Amino acid sequence: MCSLAPALMAQTGDAAAGADKYQTVYANPAWPLRPNAGSCVGCHGSAQAPSISFRGRASPAGIAFAIASNRGGKGFLDGLLSTQDLTDIAAYIANPDAGGVSAIQIEPAAVRLSAPSGQPALASLLIANPGSRPLLLNAISVSGTGFALDAARSTCAMNQPIAPLDACQLGLRHVSSAGSASAAGFLVVNHNAAGGVSSIRLDATVGPGAVLRIDGGPLRFGTLPLGTASQPRSLALMNAGDATLTLGSIVFGTDDFTSQAESTCRAGVTLAPGSACTMQLSFQPDAAGSRAATLSVTHDGLGGLNAIGLLGTGQTPSTPVGRASSPRLDFGQVIIGQSAKPQILTLSNIGGSAWAVSRVSVSNAAFSVIAETCSASPVAPGASCTVELGYVPAQAGAASAQLVVTSNASGAQPAVALTGEGVPVGQAVLLASPVGADFGTTPLNENRSILLTLRNGGTSRVVLGALQLAGLNAADFAIGPASGCRTGIALDPAATCTFDLRFAPSGIGARSAALDLGVPGVAAIRLDGVGSPTPGVLRAESGERVDWGVVSAGTRETRTLVLSAQDADVLIGSITVSAPFFVDASSECGTNGFTLAAGRRCTLVLAFSALAAGENTGRLGITSTASGSPQAIRLSATVARPNAAQSSGGCSLGSRIQDGDTRAMPTDPVLPALALAAAALLALRRRR
Repeated sequence: MCSLAPALMAQTGDAAAGADKYQTVYANPAWPLRPNAGSCVGCHGSAQAPSISFRGRASPAGIAFAIASNRGGKGFLDGLLSTQDLTDIAAYIANPDAGGVSAIQIEPAAVRLSAPSGQPALASLLIANPGSRPLLLNAISVSGTGFALDAARSTCAMNQPIAPLDACQLGLRHVSSAGSASAAGFLVVNHNAAGGVSSIRLDATVGPGAVLRIDGGPLRFGTLPLGTASQPRSLALMNAGDATLTLGSIVFGTDDFTSQAESTCRAGVTLAPGSACTMQLSFQPDAAGSRAATLSVTHDGLGGLNAIGLLGTGQTPSTPVGRASSPRLDFGQVIIGQSAKPQILTLSNIGGSAWAVSRVSVSNAAFSVIAETCSASPVAPGASCTVELGYVPAQAGAASAQLVVTSNASGAQPAVALTGEGVPVGQAVLLASPVGADFGTTPLNENRSILLTLRNGGTSRVVLGALQLAGLNAADFAIGPASGCRTGIALDPAATCTFDLRFAPSGIGARSAALDLGVPGVAAIRLDGVGSPTPGVLRAESGERVDWGVVSAGTRETRTLVLSAQDADVLIGSITVSAPFFVDASSECGTNGFTLAAGRRCTLVLAFSALAAGENTGRLGITSTASGSPQAIRLSATVARPNAAQSSGGCSLGSRIQDGDTRAMPTDPVLPALALAAAALLALRRRR
């Protein structure tokens, strides 16, 4: 007994090795020697060391005593962990960032599923680890009517580490109930990365009509040197419904991923029932590390939007690599003989050695390099230079060019496409600001407005013709009464007028139209928006804060919070609470995956264990289908200076508070034994 403390203290702890051991002890519910022993995650949450909030956590002797005294799930570990195990775990708790941290990124960040009537709707997503330590998933749950995990298309497993810069795939499915055309749900993932919990919104639409299905994703491209392009990978976009489907926008989350010229899927392509187009995708990383993104495809079928995850990893090479700040520059419409407003392009060296640029030029005389700083001296790794470009059209019509960079880079040089359009003197040049109107996501039948300014950039007066809305969902858009731009209005050179544009979606998913200005040679203005189900309202009676006031150290106090659904059912995806606050077992409300019916309420009981002296703060987070989700409520309590020793229980370490010291201290299990031995020795000497 007396030799335990010296042995523990003599060891040198390895914080990096302790991270994995900590995760096994703290969060693994399937301990090999005792499969049903349970996990500390159940009462402390999935976050690692921060969930144990006092100094005894970093003491090897304190950890040993906590395990020996534990009456919960991990008490059986007493005697199974070696001295080195305990010391490594203590070193990690004292410095949880040693050796890197885990991280989590889920693509796409929201999932839409769609299917014809009577068939399951399927989707897949990527759970990636962009961090530098293994990511562990402690629990995965799905809520919402008809939603479920699809094990056949999943590679994610509980408590199996996802290596840094790697990912796993999670399959989802939805089967509609009788008479239900749409549903909402949540995917909730508990993990060991920052925050401990991630929630992903799920929406499903089932019924007759066009249905877009993407086959072949998610896509993982592996590791590539910066600036190096991968071999193309294929995706098939198929119309699995019974009506014609038209593709809208195809957008990548980052410029690392691009569609190749061989792709047959483009905006405006029409797919008959049962037919498909293909996309050839390539990955060319422009930054080191994990490059996770989402490919989003809008369409006029059920749901209106499909998205899949894309993943690749960039690796910094030893050679120089040039990267442009944009793959294209558009100078717009310019009167013949006049100069467009110059545009600035930034070129960066993302490689591992100096980038020597000998020349920067353009391939069309209508465009020019006005000034550049790239060839003056080598560009160091991580540094950048600038190129100022101009455009003076000599003839009417569209013009294009390529920026040409000559340098010592071993791979491909930065590729930048330059475009512009020459307009004859006297022809109308109307410029919209913003270029198009994007209304974002709007609940069904709600009305959202955007002001758009139209300017005459030409040299002669322009008269607006008959203003017309056309396109797939023209009825969802309107020109409001406050518009200054009207049919027949005349705009002198440099004059402006303003459109009051309205959007009231009549269906769920992507909605689009075009505003034709009725002027020959002037392109229509694109209008976009996304319709979403009408959300409910979730009200927390506490407002924005729950305060415990002053609490005596060593005590445990609760506060109640009433949640109520107002005029529509609300599905609550997850309720998360940061330590040292937690949800008490007596709560009526669940913690994830439950529905609060319209007009109903439930009581959430929040508990606080007063361990750390002084001010304690935390956060209650609620994700739901209600408007304003996620909701955040501040939690606070002040722990008063204690007068006596206090201790904790459960999965936490024992502690004591010395008289006159408000800090929590670890309990050394050797001290009581030493005190008894000293008392016995004194008694023996007195007898002599």
